[in-house]
Amino acid sequence: MQAWAKEIREQYRVERLLFFADFAQPILHNEITRIRAVTNDIIETQFGLPGSHKKDMSDFVMLDYIYRAAADKHSPRTFILFTGDGHFAPAVRHLVQDLRKNVILYGIRGSVSNFLKDAASECREFPDEEAQMRIYWQLIVDYFDEMAERRPNALLTFLRVANDVATKHNLPMQNVEATFSEMVRNGWFTQKKHVFPDRHAIKIVVPEWDKLIEAGLYHVKE
Repeated sequence: MQAWAKEIREQYRVERLLFFADFAQPILHNEITRIRAVTNDIIETQFGLPGSHKKDMSDFVMLDYIYRAAADKHSPRTFILFTGDGHFAPAVRHLVQDLRKNVILYGIRGSVSNFLKDAASECREFPDEEAQMRIYWQLIVDYFDEMAERRPNALLTFLRVANDVATKHNLPMQNVEATFSEMVRNGWFTQKKHVFPDRHAIKIVVPEWDKLIEAGLYHVKE
């Protein structure tokens, strides 16, 4: 969050930086402290009694603020939105096409509506491709580290590792497979043939710990 706020403040003269959410929800309540590190403009969108089963009104409140800011005579030329919700596409089209505003869209990679992307002037997704790949690398290494502790004699195949990591972290299987394949090509993992007593054979994947340490992907535990 701090890196994102720093990035936009270096590129633009930010008049207001607002966060909208139903902070009465337990999962979001503790985020207020983190948000205050970058701004004090925190908009509580909760309506009704806390804990009641009301529809989250955050998107409607945000839209109201956007339209009001766009109609103001001192309206900024650039709007920066951090959302992937396709419900904002009509508002973004209005800003770009009718009001000739510049709309920069930020979102989490893989969760931004294509309609919203098409409506915005520019879309930037987090994490970027390099950062995303590094996250995948680390998750795969962490999986092997965990298995080495829990089941040191387990025979791990390429597809089992990819499937376990994708399932555990709710990631696209094809992305995990592509990343894992690159790690094998880099020499961080080696594929070996394992033959059982009945002569049945499988190909297993073995981590090259020294190379993973050298790459900064694994640290020896004290």
